[in-house]
Amino acid sequence: MDNDDYMGEEAQNLGLELLRVYELIVTVLGLLPLPIMVPSLAEHEAGDLRIEDMVAATQRAWTIVPEQVLAPEIVRAALQTAITHWLVSMDLLARFTHTGDRWAVAGVLLNLGAAERALDVAGQILTDLADE
Repeated sequence: MDNDDYMGEEAQNLGLELLRVYELIVTVLGLLPLPIMVPSLAEHEAGDLRIEDMVAATQRAWTIVPEQVLAPEIVRAALQTAITHWLVSMDLLARFTHTGDRWAVAGVLLNLGAAERALDVAGQILTDLADE
């Protein structure tokens, strides 16, 4: 396998992880007392939802989350943290596909892991509140 094939496969795998974490963001935003609706991959046909739309939606959600007065502060902070890490991952993936910098792959994975942990915290708190 030559380097171009490897980079293409690695970028595809990272892209799938980005999409998986994006769907977690969609789910947790929907659990808020006043849900923030962003486009979901499940609601669109394959290829219908552009990455630019996902980035714009998450950027908008990032600005709206602090206005969620009914949600605990830790939930708001965790959501903004998760979205920030996801957006940084998007930028790092773009860097990797343009430059081949291997450190960018590690950065994508580290940021996605941090985003997922923050989403777990927010999701668990929101689920517990809904069960009360």
